[in-house]
Amino acid sequence: DEEQAEVVRAIFNLYLANKSIKEIIDFLEGCHYLTGSGKEKWNRQNIMQILQNEKYKGDLILQKTVVIDYLSHESKSNKDGKYADMWLVKNHHPAIISREAFDLVQNIIAHKKEDRFARPDKNNLLSIKVYCGTCGKPMFYQTYREKEVLVCNISRRNISKERCPNTPIRVSDINAICIKA
Repeated sequence: DEEQAEVVRAIFNLYLANKSIKEIIDFLEGCHYLTGSGKEKWNRQNIMQILQNEKYKGDLILQKTVVIDYLSHESKSNKDGKYADMWLVKNHHPAIISREAFDLVQNIIAHKKEDRFARPDKNNLLSIKVYCGTCGKPMFYQTYREKEVLVCNISRRNISKERCPNTPIRVSDINAICIKA
């Protein structure tokens, strides 16, 4: 459907032009473009689903959802191949977006997701200027047991599979080192 393809191209082009999701939504609603389900109101989830859908670059992923129980027809999302192997079929159909543009958008999304956790603390000048010596991620200011410390971003987010073994560093120690230098 060329009309829907025009909307998809517009979303990708605006995102690559560094427009925010809000600006993209305003543009789409201003031009009276409808969502895939025929609604006039767009939201962040609509835009992100379009930006991350591999079908627009001509590829197809098989078994995104799988039937768990054939008797009850219960199906589940097969995210990360949890229930069954997933298959990527490249160049399955004509692309709406070039592979390069699609991949660039995925890199921007990943970078923005990482940056979301790397915003400086207004109350501390050292926040995200000091990097962890173990994993290389930015360190963030926080109070820990009534002491001002910098903690590794990975430890701060408490992601067990990626947890950094580095311990918090007292801000007073870092200040002393900076003054001495």
